[in-house]
Amino acid sequence: MELKNNLKSSIYAILVFTLFLFSALWKLTSPPIYQWDEALYANNALEMLINNDYWTMRVDGLPTLYNTKPPLAIWLQATCMRLFGANELSVRLPSVLSLVGILFILYRFCKKHLNVEIARLSFAILLLSIGFMRVHILRSGDLDAVLSFFTTLYIFAFFDLILSKNTIQYNTIQYNTIQYAWLTLGFIGAFFTKSVACLLPLPALFLSAFVVRKNLSYLKNKTFILAFFTCIFLIIAYYWHMESVVEGYFNKVYASEFQRSYKDLMPWFEHRWYYYFEEIGRQFFPFVLLFPLAIFTKERMAKLLVVFTLIFLLFISLPPTKLDWYLAPLYPVMSVCIAVLYAEILKKIADSNRKMLLVGFVSLSILATLYPIKALYKTNSYTGVLAALEEHGFFMCELKKRQPNVKNYVVTMSAKHEEHYQQAIFYKRAYNYFDGYNIRFTPVIANIHATDTLLVCQSQKLDSLKTLGFTEVVAASERYQNCKLLVKPK
Repeated sequence: MELKNNLKSSIYAILVFTLFLFSALWKLTSPPIYQWDEALYANNALEMLINNDYWTMRVDGLPTLYNTKPPLAIWLQATCMRLFGANELSVRLPSVLSLVGILFILYRFCKKHLNVEIARLSFAILLLSIGFMRVHILRSGDLDAVLSFFTTLYIFAFFDLILSKNTIQYNTIQYNTIQYAWLTLGFIGAFFTKSVACLLPLPALFLSAFVVRKNLSYLKNKTFILAFFTCIFLIIAYYWHMESVVEGYFNKVYASEFQRSYKDLMPWFEHRWYYYFEEIGRQFFPFVLLFPLAIFTKERMAKLLVVFTLIFLLFISLPPTKLDWYLAPLYPVMSVCIAVLYAEILKKIADSNRKMLLVGFVSLSILATLYPIKALYKTNSYTGVLAALEEHGFFMCELKKRQPNVKNYVVTMSAKHEEHYQQAIFYKRAYNYFDGYNIRFTPVIANIHATDTLLVCQSQKLDSLKTLGFTEVVAASERYQNCKLLVKPK
């Protein structure tokens, strides 16, 4: 029996490790830094390293209030850059480490309240979640993977708190200090990662606990009150400090973050109220198909997770602006929920002694995983750019690998908004600082000199530069036909 259990554990470990390599690490660093958010955070981290200033957000050496998020995730990226250089790995490594942390939290929670087998199932489900193992969450250097680690920490610390028996006696001095410590650490970490996004799970957390347990006496616990005021104090202290560092910081935060909950600040991200329900059905397929069966389960844990999921979806559906990566904190919770339901169904079939039914159910389960595997393979195997303006950064990376001696050139491009230049600026600053390059960046042709070597990827820029005499092609991209390195013929 022991040999059989060890073999089973080894198979599970190999399966989870293989899925981790496939979903999280495979070709993680192949695409260039993505435009917009990832490039912005990468620039902020790089400037922290260059300027040795870990509080002021900068881009290309200049302070900016475009990103008003607290700096925890960006500190992690800056630390990785110090260790491994300013590259795609350093920018995305905190996201991967966050996934490792989430898996550890799920394992610890499931081992205590459920069983190790459910933990393993939840690992597999999370690693095959299309909506989680994607760009802007786990597969890029955005804030949402790190945010998900801290929200997962405080969500499951809270569930642990209200479900534990014989470890907590409310309104007495007997309480589990470690649970409160994890709860506080998770909430503070979530705030210092993505500001007010740390609040997203709170309504669902308290309401689901009340619906399932019908007990709010933990709110009167002295340690809970201490934890609450500790969080409030640290948040106020942070805003006060940042206002003293950058005048007008809090007004900018209020306008760009707090007002988003009731104002339509980004009409291009406005969707119908049931948008998130559609997205979770699409991004968590096929596992979400088991979700309706939760009403038949006898496991109180599953009911708690189901109620939490539904309230979370309803709550985040209220604001007019809807972004699909706001679902990120929900995937670890739903993975455990589906794992509980699946294990319960599997046990009932096994107990029925109907071997053919058991074989059929397991076979169907294996076949069902082919869909997310195929979807993840398709998205993760793509190593090109997602927007035309990313071609410049891709060509800069390509040049560094193919022609490392070409270190002196000017990147010229035109875009409608300043943030569209973030990716090219990151590679310019990174190569200049770490690799001894002398790259300049300019969107204006008037700033170009006759002796310059020019990197260009836009057809309209190519035409304009040719009329100025830049007709000799020094190098061309293997992948993007418009990307060229130009000089004036001697």
